[in-house]
Amino acid sequence: MRTPTAAVRAAGLTLLEVILALAVLAVLGATFTTYMLSNLRHTTVAGQRTQAAQVLNYLGRRVAGGDKAVLPAEGSSLEWAYGELGAAFTDLEGAEGVADPAGYRARIDAPGRVSVLTDSVVQYDIEVCFLIQDGESCVRGTTLGAPVTAPPEETPPLPGIN
Repeated sequence: MRTPTAAVRAAGLTLLEVILALAVLAVLGATFTTYMLSNLRHTTVAGQRTQAAQVLNYLGRRVAGGDKAVLPAEGSSLEWAYGELGAAFTDLEGAEGVADPAGYRARIDAPGRVSVLTDSVVQYDIEVCFLIQDGESCVRGTTLGAPVTAPPEETPPLPGIN
């Protein structure tokens, strides 16, 4: 014959067992949620970095092509603040790989000339930045281009570009 304690025990779980199971589930849920949020944040930043690299490549192609809109004079720079890239470069709006150009700022510096074989070209440093949770993150690149000459319409692309 069973004792009353054994009969109650066979009927279900004790309150302590239920609370302990819920505590274990809560810890596992919190760990999983933290992991997923961290992963989502890293994925978002990686996507923004990829898009910033697309904007950098776009500007680099225009520099190498001799586009006056992106060629600062030697020793100076051009800069577009957040929200200005889409208005300054309408073909960038809706471009493949760029979700929203307003989320980026860009700067092109022309520190000076460098010699390549027998030609003298200008080095252009390009920086494209975007906002992240902890501040700002940037991608940087360097390309070469023709020096800005007068008249402004006559700046040629680098040989072999066009």
